Amino acid sequence: MELKFQTKIDKSGRVTLPPELLSELRLAPEMTLWIAEQDGKITLEPVAEEPVLIEKDGVLVLHVYLTGDISDLVEKERQKRISTFIEDVLE
Repeated sequence: MELKFQTKIDKSGRVTLPPELLSELRLAPEMTLWIAEQDGKITLEPVAEEPVLIEKDGVLVLHVYLTGDISDLVEKERQKRISTFIEDVLE
């Protein structure tokens, strides 16, 4: 599906991306983007960032930028945990 939006370059040379596009492409503030020009067209591409392991409240947390839809994975894990919980309760 092609998304097409119109925007302007501000006096400082900045371009604002529409919220719909940011959401669709799962772009987040502070993400680094590659910018390229070819045949008069500009392309932006997220830079694949390495995951970072950080400590938060005494727990190690893997900090990553999501670039795809993980809702199916989350739902499968949720169902697995519910099944395990029910099995433990019934034993």
